[in-house]
Amino acid sequence: MQGDIRQPKIDKSELPTKSKPSSDFNPPIPDAVIQEADLELPKKQRKILIAPHKHVIRFWSWSLSLSKKERFIFAGGALLATMAQGIALGAILQGIHVEGRHYAGGWWDWLTPFSILTGVALVIGYALLGATWLVMKTEGELRDRAYHLSWFLLLAMLGAIGAVSIATPFLHVQYTQRWFAWPNIVLTAPVPVAVAAVTVLLLRSLANKYDYQPFFLTLALFALSYAGLGISMYPYIVPQSITIWQAASPENSQVFMLFGVAVLIPLILGYTAWAYWVFRGKVKPESGYH
Repeated sequence: MQGDIRQPKIDKSELPTKSKPSSDFNPPIPDAVIQEADLELPKKQRKILIAPHKHVIRFWSWSLSLSKKERFIFAGGALLATMAQGIALGAILQGIHVEGRHYAGGWWDWLTPFSILTGVALVIGYALLGATWLVMKTEGELRDRAYHLSWFLLLAMLGAIGAVSIATPFLHVQYTQRWFAWPNIVLTAPVPVAVAAVTVLLLRSLANKYDYQPFFLTLALFALSYAGLGISMYPYIVPQSITIWQAASPENSQVFMLFGVAVLIPLILGYTAWAYWVFRGKVKPESGYH
């Protein structure tokens, strides 16, 4: 019959097979490797880290009527989120085990004494930023209390910077050579010298009870700390696995993104500057922003 159409038999051995990627294929972008490493973290632990942060966002609107439980959730969620960020930074700095194009480590590779140290250091650093911001934005008793806390937090942050700086060269031989081998030490020495200079200025600004200098000098300490981490990692973006050039997008993609960046960056800087201008000056209970 005309409508009786049967499918021809196909020998599967004749079908084309998928070609395997060659050994010189470009390695994955860092995001893919890091996200794959994050998937190794059990679901329960991810929920424990994320859940309090949702409450932080929910209670972000400032209110003096928050209960003790809500304040605990607010502070605890921010603490866990910052700690997780610092641990992630330490885990990346100590290196991610990559084989071929995939993460090859285990569930708990991210949790080490060094990553916990970087987590604690970041918590202390953010607390110092918050205290100096209160110095800049408030008056009276709250400002005095922020000054008092800033002294202790600054000493704790300097200790954390020192501990991370001492521990980092022991992670990889490359880090040791980058900081202490000749002539590299000539190029890297300005970073600790600048940290010492900024620290002296910060101590002086706190002693003289300046309003604005402590916050911006704390930002300078953060910038120098991240510059030190960048010096240690260069030229890797995922240490010991993927370099900057291996992770780079094709030239066409970079040119395409350049046009977007050229438009968006000025817009972002513009509305951010406007927001800072609107909320300039001290925060006073009897005044508001219009």
